[in-house]
Amino acid sequence: MVMFKAGYNSLLEKFVLLSVFLFPLVIVLVKHAGSIIFSLIAIVALFYFFTKALKNNFSRDEKLLFYSCLFLFLAAMLTAWLGGFDKMAWKKMDSFLNLLLIVPLYFLFKQYLTKSKVIWWGLATAVIACGLVAIYERQYGSLYSGFSLRAKAATHPILFADVILSMTFMWLAYFTTQIGHQIKTIENWLWLPVLLLGLTAVFLSGSRGAWVVVPVLVLMMFWQFRDQLSSKKLMISAAVLMAVMLAAYLLPATGIKKRIELTVDNVAKYEAGTQKGSSIGTRFEMWKASLMIFNENKSVGVGWGNYKESAQKLVDDGRVFKSAAAWNHPHNQFLSMMVNGGSIMLLALLLFIIVPLLLLRRSLDYGGSEARAYTLAAMVLIVSYAGYGLSEAILERSIPTVFYAFYLALFFAMVSRSKVIAHESASARSEKISVIVISYNEADRIGDCLSSVAEWADEIILFDNGSTDGTIDIAKQFTDKVFVTDWPGYGKQKQRALNEAQYEWVLSIDADEQLTPELRAEIDYMVSSGKGEIAYRIPWAVTIYNKRLDFGRSGRAPLRLFKREGARFSEASVHEKVLLPVGKVGLLHERLLHFTHRDLKHAMDKFNQYAWLWATERFKKGKKSSMPLAIIHGSWTFIVAFFLRLGFLDGYRGFLMAVHISLYTFNKYAALWTLGLQDKKYKG
Repeated sequence: MVMFKAGYNSLLEKFVLLSVFLFPLVIVLVKHAGSIIFSLIAIVALFYFFTKALKNNFSRDEKLLFYSCLFLFLAAMLTAWLGGFDKMAWKKMDSFLNLLLIVPLYFLFKQYLTKSKVIWWGLATAVIACGLVAIYERQYGSLYSGFSLRAKAATHPILFADVILSMTFMWLAYFTTQIGHQIKTIENWLWLPVLLLGLTAVFLSGSRGAWVVVPVLVLMMFWQFRDQLSSKKLMISAAVLMAVMLAAYLLPATGIKKRIELTVDNVAKYEAGTQKGSSIGTRFEMWKASLMIFNENKSVGVGWGNYKESAQKLVDDGRVFKSAAAWNHPHNQFLSMMVNGGSIMLLALLLFIIVPLLLLRRSLDYGGSEARAYTLAAMVLIVSYAGYGLSEAILERSIPTVFYAFYLALFFAMVSRSKVIAHESASARSEKISVIVISYNEADRIGDCLSSVAEWADEIILFDNGSTDGTIDIAKQFTDKVFVTDWPGYGKQKQRALNEAQYEWVLSIDADEQLTPELRAEIDYMVSSGKGEIAYRIPWAVTIYNKRLDFGRSGRAPLRLFKREGARFSEASVHEKVLLPVGKVGLLHERLLHFTHRDLKHAMDKFNQYAWLWATERFKKGKKSSMPLAIIHGSWTFIVAFFLRLGFLDGYRGFLMAVHISLYTFNKYAALWTLGLQDKKYKG
C-alpha cells in the first residue's frame, strides 16, 4: 500500500511537471492543446480537492482568494439567471467556470509542483517559440487561416499578443529577482532573447491593446530594481529601453508606426464625426452604448448575451452609431461586466482583481528571492489582464481565462510553498528578543502561551499580580524571571515588564496568546533583515469555541514587536498602547493566535470589565457621552466587524463576536454617559 501510494504520488508529480512545462508552449501555438492540458489537470485537481484538500484548514489568505473567485462565479450565474440563460450566456459561464478552477488547481500545484525551474524554463521556451512563429507568419503568412498580415498562431492576434506579453514579463519577473543570486550562465543571457522575441511577437500581432500595457509592466520591472541599482544605472537602462522602443516604432517591419498613425487618424476623424465605423470609432460607440445601457440597468444589468440586442435598440433610436451593435460584447471587460451584470458584477470583478493584489503585496518582503519571483510574476499577470480589459472582454474568452486560472493558481501555490520551505530552512536569528507577558489566574492558558516561545525567545519576563490558581508555578517552569506585584493597571504593569527587558527587540504578548512556528520564522527573518522598521504590527487570529476566526475581530493587527530603545507603554488602565519614537512601523504576514475568552460568561465579564475601566478613565479626563452616541458607536462597530471586515464569512461565531464587540462598544459609551449623569446629580 505504501509503495502504491509512493508510485501514485510520483506519477502525479511527473504529470504536473510535464503539464506546467508544455502548457505555455502550446496554449497559443497548437489548436485546442492548451485547453486539453488544462481540462486534464483540472480534473485531477478537482479529484484531489474533494478527496484531500477539503480536509485541511485553509489559511485566511487562501479563503480570501477562494471567496473572490467564488463571488465572481456566483455573481455571473445570478445575473445570467436573472437575464435569462441562452447559448451565449452558457458560453460566458464556461469562462467564469475556468476562473473558479483556480481553487482546486491551487491545491494540486501546492502539493505536487516540486521543481520550480520547470515553470521558468517552460515560459522562456514558449516565448522564444512564439516570437519565432510570429516572425515566420509575418514573412510567409499565417500557420492557420485568417489574419495573414498579423501574427496570431492558433488563436486571434489580440489574444496571441495578450498571452505572450504576460508570459514575457512573468519570466522577466523571475529573472530580475534572481540577480545577485546563483543562477546558471545560460539564464544570465536568456533574458535578452525572451524580451526581444516576446516583444517582437506582440508587435507583429498588431494588437494595440497590448501595447498600452507595456509601459505599465516596464514600470513594474523598474520598481523591482529600485533598491538594487543606482540612479545612474536606472537612467541608462531607461535610455536603452527607450531606444529599443523607438527602433521598434521606426522599423517598417514591425508595423507599429503605421498602426499608431492609423489610430491617431481614426480618433481625429471620430471626434470630427466623419468616421464612426472604424476600429477605434466602433469601440468608442460601443463604450458609449454600454454606459447608456448600464444607466438604465444599474443593479444586475441586462443579462449575459444581451448586449448586442440592447445596443441595437439604441442604434434604432438613433442614440448611437450602428457599429455599436457590431459585436456581442463592448470590447472592454469593465463595461461588459456593467452591461451584462450591473453593479454586482463590477464589484465582483474589482474584488477579483484587488483582493489577490493585496494578498500578494504583503508577500513581497518575505520569503526570499523565490517567493518574490512568484509574487511579482502573479502581480504582472493580474495587472496585465486588468490592462487588457480596457480594450477587450478578456475574461470572457476561453484561452485567456484558461491561461489566467492556470498561472494565478500556480503562482499563489508556489508563494505558499516557498514560505513553508523558508520556515523549514530558516537560519538562526541574528538579533536577540525579549518576550514580556503579564498574567493573573491564567493557569489553564499560561503554559501554552509560554511553551510557544520557550525554546525560541532569548529571555521571558512575566509579571503576575498575585495569581492564586497555580499560574506562577507554571510560569516558573519556563523562566526564572517571574515577578509577583500589585496591580497598577495594564499599561503600568506592562511598562514594569518592559523595564526588565535587556535585549534590543521586545515582543509583548498576553497570556491568552500563542505564537505559531510560521510567525516565529517570520519574526526571525524580519528582525534579522535590517529593513529599517522599529516595530511591527502582528495580525490577530482570534479563536473562540474551538474555531479560529479569520475575519471580523481577527481583522485587527496590534503592535506587539518593537525595538526597546525609546519605546514605552501608555499608562492606560485598559487597551494600553506602545508609544514609539519616530520611525517606520511594518506589518507582519503571519498571525498571532488569540484565545480571547474561555466561554460566554468569561466573554461577558471580560468585556464589561474593560468597558467600565475605559469609561472611568475617560471620565477622569473630562470626556462626556450620550445615549445616541452610544447607540451610534455600538451599531457602527457591528457594521465594521460583521460586514466591512467580513465577519459574516466566519459564520455564527463571526456573528456572535460582532455582537460581543458592538455591545462592548455600546457599554463603553453608555457607562461614560451614566458617570456624567451621576456627576451632575452630586454637583446639583
